[in-house]
Amino acid sequence: MEVTEIRRKKLAQLAGNYKSRSEFAKKLNIEANYLYQLQKGIRNISEKTARNIENKLKLSHLWLDFDDLIEEPKAAYNHNSKS
Repeated sequence: MEVTEIRRKKLAQLAGNYKSRSEFAKKLNIEANYLYQLQKGIRNISEKTARNIENKLKLSHLWLDFDDLIEEPKAAYNHNSKS
C-alpha cells in the first residue's frame, strides 16, 4: 500500500472519532471542504499536511505514514476532554 493510501485510511480512522466532518476540520484548523477532498482522494495528503495533522492531534511523528502503527494515542480519542 502506498503512503498516500495509508494516510487516507488513517485519516478516516481519526475522522471516526468526531461527530462531523466540520468538527474534525475545526480541530485540524482546516476548511471542511479541504478535509473532504483529502478524505475522498481528490487531493493527496502531502508530507506537510500529514505532519500538521499529527501535530494538531498530538500523534507520533510519521504516525499517518505507516500502516503497522495501528493504535492511536489517547489524545486522539480524548478530543472532547476539558484539558
